[in-house]
Amino acid sequence: MKILCRYVLAWMGALGIMNVYFCRINLSTAMVAMVGVEKQSKQQSNITHSQCPGPAEVEGEEKTFPEGEFAWSKQEQGLVTGSYYWGYASCQIPAAWLAS
Repeated sequence: MKILCRYVLAWMGALGIMNVYFCRINLSTAMVAMVGVEKQSKQQSNITHSQCPGPAEVEGEEKTFPEGEFAWSKQEQGLVTGSYYWGYASCQIPAAWLAS
């Protein structure tokens, strides 16, 4: 059985798109660990009484979250994720030119 070139190309394209999608997911997920969690005051908390408290959640105690390596604001986080998307979009035409 001979494997046609178009099937190899189709599978490679599908794997490439899947790789880009996984990179996009990993960037958003890794940013949470790199930056840490934004602290909320008691007034901004959106915890409702219908939720069960976790084992570390005791009345009157404040949760402590690990600090991230970077002190990025929301605007800087948006610039990092936006640069990935704009870089990906702007490289589509040169990549298609190189592929032909």
